[in-house]
Amino acid sequence: DKIECNPLFVGGALYATSPRATVFALNGADGREIWRFSPVDDAKARGESPADLGEQRVNRGVAYWAHDGDRRILTTHGHYLFAIDAASGRPVQTFGDGGRIDFKLDQKIGRDLGSVLVTSTTPGALYHDLYILPLTTTEGPGPAAPCDLCAYDVRSGQRAWVFHTIPRP
Repeated sequence: DKIECNPLFVGGALYATSPRATVFALNGADGREIWRFSPVDDAKARGESPADLGEQRVNRGVAYWAHDGDRRILTTHGHYLFAIDAASGRPVQTFGDGGRIDFKLDQKIGRDLGSVLVTSTTPGALYHDLYILPLTTTEGPGPAAPCDLCAYDVRSGQRAWVFHTIPRP
């Protein structure tokens, strides 16, 4: 595991990720932990195997979104995008499936991606209420697959649009 995180400092709190992709918030004045969120613990609480999250080799941080008192931290682990309440550190239940979406399911390329690595190691870009997420796949020999660039609604987790990296008819 490797960390290349750029922490965010917003409203007196520092938001960042650990080498194992645990997201945390620290009080900027005294460094005390406010909360932490572990995608692995979240998977266990859902009755899933942490291995089902997919592989996470590198993590480069989180994104922060706020509107009308709703503040969210967006982060990825494996092939999941999580929306976490910035105040409590808990998944936003109205986002996707109880706070997360499986972006691997959005990659409709005409074949099963079950064994293919699909992940995002870089925080996406926010534009209004859209979270534009860069995805990556295996880069060496093996079952590599093209990935599309997707934008997700920050409030619901629904895919808003897709840019096909390989043009389609």
